[in-house]
Amino acid sequence: MLIRILISSLIIFSSLFTNSKICNSKQDYLNYECNRNIKSIYLQNMFVFGNNQIAFLLPSNYQFKYLHPFSLVSPSGKQLINIVPQFIDILQPIIRINLRYPLEEKGTYQITFTGVEKETNQEIDILGQFNYR
Repeated sequence: MLIRILISSLIIFSSLFTNSKICNSKQDYLNYECNRNIKSIYLQNMFVFGNNQIAFLLPSNYQFKYLHPFSLVSPSGKQLINIVPQFIDILQPIIRINLRYPLEEKGTYQITFTGVEKETNQEIDILGQFNYR
């Protein structure tokens, strides 16, 4: 995890001296081709069941070896990665994640996963957001 954060920091730092685009929001991912070493995709639909389960569909054109949570940010900006299990079952068509603790804040949560695609062995960041009411 620390290595991942250091690599991300280096990418951001190096982009200050180039014309590359750093993607920080959903709009960036929809409007720009981000110049990064890691490919990123954005989840269109994420669902919340109750206050302790989230679910989503992975794009059908990707097959992953594994999927690990990287970040979960609450509406107030608090990092909640400790409530997401580290091992996620990706064999089902709908990915369901039972959170270790219930969600408490109402608003939009942002989540990032990292995974490796089966065919190309390429690391891919999967970004999404969901609303809890």
